Amino acid sequence: MAHTTIKLPVVAAGTYPAGARLAAPLPVQPPFPSSGGLVIENVSKTFDPRRGKVLDRVCLTIEPDSFFALLGPSGCGKSTLLRLIAGLEFPDEGRIILDGTDITKAPPQARPVNTVFQNFALFPHLNVYNNIIFGLKAQKAVNDRTMGIVADTVSALQLNGLERVFPDELSGGQQQRVALARALVNQPKVLLLDEPMSHLDDYLKSKVAQDLLELQRRLKTIFIMVTHDREDSMTVSSDMAILHGGRIVQQDRPRLLFSRPNSAFVAEFMGKGNVFRAERDGLDPCTVVLPFMSVDMSFPVPWESALVLINPDSLMLEPPADARDGLVELSARIDQARYRGYHVELVCSLRNLFSGRPDAPPFSRVQVLTPNHAREWTPGETVTLYLKPHEILTLESRGGHPVTVFPADPPAGFGDGPGDADTMLMAAAGGAAQA
Repeated sequence: MAHTTIKLPVVAAGTYPAGARLAAPLPVQPPFPSSGGLVIENVSKTFDPRRGKVLDRVCLTIEPDSFFALLGPSGCGKSTLLRLIAGLEFPDEGRIILDGTDITKAPPQARPVNTVFQNFALFPHLNVYNNIIFGLKAQKAVNDRTMGIVADTVSALQLNGLERVFPDELSGGQQQRVALARALVNQPKVLLLDEPMSHLDDYLKSKVAQDLLELQRRLKTIFIMVTHDREDSMTVSSDMAILHGGRIVQQDRPRLLFSRPNSAFVAEFMGKGNVFRAERDGLDPCTVVLPFMSVDMSFPVPWESALVLINPDSLMLEPPADARDGLVELSARIDQARYRGYHVELVCSLRNLFSGRPDAPPFSRVQVLTPNHAREWTPGETVTLYLKPHEILTLESRGGHPVTVFPADPPAGFGDGPGDADTMLMAAAGGAAQA
């Protein structure tokens, strides 16, 4: 494989893409939404002191009329946060504010919040209609107005004709719609959805996701979906946050969260496997070394080592007709080809040229996404990958000192992630990303 030296752009420490929101490790008071919404302000929760905090100073601002997705791996605290919002648990510290009203200590029945649980929690001895109106009857709120709301909700969720059917006679999708109807007839300001699509097949997931999105837009209610499935959340949400180890590690719009992760954890959680360690050359401070290429930066590198990300869709199998000059060319071997409907996912190997460890693997693996269905991609064949240098993203950096000499106009789309050198600059700008 040919050795390739390229120019890798960087931006000044502490500079981030427009719209990026990074969670701060120290308690801060988030801005209240301009016209209502939900604010989680420095909320912490501990169940067993020996195991530490389940939630640690969580801060979230959820705008009115939004479909919000809270993601994270198992055990990260997302279900606990959902229970705190619902009033099924109470925080040890911090506040929960809804439409400007502090509901931190309010009991569940006093909150305009309803929950659709993962197992739907329908009453097996009640038919669909009585399941739906159960909450209204408990509140003694059955009247002409609420019955009109029930009729509209039944129609909106396509439950007409099923009113006298019992839950065990329904499909999983129908049971879910009944659970949604039961929550929505109470006209909550916030609807909590606990893994709403975890029990559904792919076809039904697509249908339910579309129904949820249309329903939320029609009702103008805050929907908060708790899930570990990034694809489910990106299908419907207007805003997303990732929870890890009891803390919010990044919050942003789905497109930016996917394309501009602020850490290696976020990148890998969102399915971006192309994360590599880059080291500053010990002899030339303007050069950094990746396992499969060296990079001439043209100016002193402000860190000693960093994690960099190459998005799978940034690696191209054919060069753009108008951008051949300046592209990086890398020879790669196809190890696997996976056909994913609208695109093909290739797993390729790049020969490692640099390593300071005798036990280092001889190859680095990269994921490549291509819409090219015109040919068969055969494992074992050699292909050329093309990469625009400015699409290499720096995620996390360590060591070094701030450097004040940077390109005047860094290419659009390149973001420098948080590191030791930029902690002070980021704090001055309003916060730093959590490690």
